[in-house]
Amino acid sequence: MVDIQLNRHVKQVFDLVIENVGPSVARNVKIAFDPPLERVRDLDEVQADPIADIYIFTDGIPQIPPRHRLEFFLDVTHERLNSSLPKVYTVTVDAEGPFGRVETLTHKIDLNIYMGGIGRLGVKSVHQGVQELEKIRGEIRATGRSIASAISGVTEMLHTSENDI
Repeated sequence: MVDIQLNRHVKQVFDLVIENVGPSVARNVKIAFDPPLERVRDLDEVQADPIADIYIFTDGIPQIPPRHRLEFFLDVTHERLNSSLPKVYTVTVDAEGPFGRVETLTHKIDLNIYMGGIGRLGVKSVHQGVQELEKIRGEIRATGRSIASAISGVTEMLHTSENDI
């Protein structure tokens, strides 16, 4: 299976996903996009390697174990959707299984389904959770210092009042 999907963890990222959903090793996997797949950064002349020229598209993938999933960053969603790049692709996948060549898989990927600003909830990562806990710890320490300072002030005030009596 080859698809362009929203990243599961970062809300505004498209990933190129290649997955062997079959029960055996897929060999000599060849993937073709029509029109050829491009990224927004491929439009920048400084970018050295257009995605169409990377190994998995020029030479194929030697083998993909069963149920193995490859995910590659493709584009930032709003940059992609607002670019002049194609939004619809026909993808063709050829491969070999344990008994030789398997049936060619051809399907369409249409990024237009993401147009119109439909919201999507993102899943927070463990890293983001740790960052939030560190913020909470800092706030608790600051609160503790404020309480300690207030208690110290009250104690000093009471001590001063006792001496005046």
